[in-house]
Amino acid sequence: MDKENLINAYINEIKSRGYSRTTVRNVQYLLKSFMSKYELPDKKSITDYLFEADVSKNTKITRSYILLAFAKFLKEQMGIKLKTGVPKLKKSRKLPVYLTKAELGRLLNAMRGNIRDFTITAFAVQTGIRINELVNLKMKNIDLQERTVRIKGKGDKERIIPLSKDMVKILSRYLKGRQDGYLFEIKGHKISVSTIQKMIKKYAKK
Repeated sequence: MDKENLINAYINEIKSRGYSRTTVRNVQYLLKSFMSKYELPDKKSITDYLFEADVSKNTKITRSYILLAFAKFLKEQMGIKLKTGVPKLKKSRKLPVYLTKAELGRLLNAMRGNIRDFTITAFAVQTGIRINELVNLKMKNIDLQERTVRIKGKGDKERIIPLSKDMVKILSRYLKGRQDGYLFEIKGHKISVSTIQKMIKKYAKK
């Protein structure tokens, strides 16, 4: 199967998962760019591609997740043998200037008795998303297997953010197999921005 057919097969796969047109278009653009330079997404080619790209470290990490997901599809669905793996690229996580790392640690420790509050805060810190984006996240936006979250921001622009292995474990414990509705709910309804703000203030006082 030639490169174009491999790309089309994967695009059809992510379309079947319900990915938005914007996400599909972005993934397709990246794969075409990558495959125009390399034969297959193996360890060396992915590493070289990311090294040569003149983009931020965060963008490189997002691209690496897309390429690794493509490689996984080629191995598992298309039967192509590949050696995958990329260098550890640490994603910058800027904490709010009003919260030190020590204060954040104390805040999370205070929340460990409440799995929902702990998950919300850990998720917000790890992804860096806005509160109004967080409260509107639905289960369909989360892919625990691929360790990604799709977020629709201003102007309906969609972006993909990778999730750490630890964050996936935290989410799995919190969700307990739930597969529909909003990611963070209270009695079947999505949690509000004001509820999260009050929650943070409550734990900050402890």
